[in-house]
Amino acid sequence: MPLAPTLNKPLVTNFPTPLDTDRIIKKRFLPNDLLLNGEEGGNNFYMQIGFQEYSFGERNQIGLTGSDLLYLPIPQKVNDSLLVGWSEHSTVSFNGFNTNTGAGKSPVKNAVKNAGTAIVANPTVQNITGFQINPYLILYFQRPFFRQFSFSWTFALRTEQESKTLRYMVNTLKDNASPVIGAATMGYPNVALINLFPNDMFNMLRFKPCAIMGVTVDHTPVGPAFVENGSPVLASLRLDLKEVGVWSQGEFTESQQQGGIDDVGIEDGGFGE
Repeated sequence: MPLAPTLNKPLVTNFPTPLDTDRIIKKRFLPNDLLLNGEEGGNNFYMQIGFQEYSFGERNQIGLTGSDLLYLPIPQKVNDSLLVGWSEHSTVSFNGFNTNTGAGKSPVKNAVKNAGTAIVANPTVQNITGFQINPYLILYFQRPFFRQFSFSWTFALRTEQESKTLRYMVNTLKDNASPVIGAATMGYPNVALINLFPNDMFNMLRFKPCAIMGVTVDHTPVGPAFVENGSPVLASLRLDLKEVGVWSQGEFTESQQQGGIDDVGIEDGGFGE
């Protein structure tokens, strides 16, 4: 059973001794005191990363938790960008400019056709005449795109234990991002399940399961600096993700309601009473 951190309360676990609790905290939390309260510091704003096997049926689920949970601070930047593919298209055929829309051919139509073809085919004619054929452009919908995220952290590793925690987290991310390789086939890598806390602060940003596109660690972000045992003093981590499901109309408002946020009235200016 994974840890169940609660806001403004001590961590609750089912481990029998404080020693086991301390070991699990150091293994899954970076910095190690990320969610501790009281005199030792604390931070209730954090990112939770879980993992599960890829499932076609669950690719559009929101707010899943998974297993092997990791806890990190809020990334340096949390950008949310939705891109949708539209394309320009001309409704005029430039391959032999066609003006013969009626029955039969007339000298006038032929002259217009010839002039149009000359303008399209010859940039010099365009330059001399100062005319270009009207392409009658339209914009047509092609496809939605998968949302992508890039999260970065820079850690000042205060103890040898935090260096070990970073190594554990990086290896966990790399393991889940890697496929299962067999003799003739490969199994899909696991997907990452991202949640930001507290929910009431991040209700606008909910995640579907994400493919791990890259795990990058820089052990010398400001140049070589190590402690006596060889652990880096500073380290940066970047996690590149892409959701495995696309968003459809209505899902954003549904995810807002799942986050416990009701519709905001216009009268109060969006800030409540």
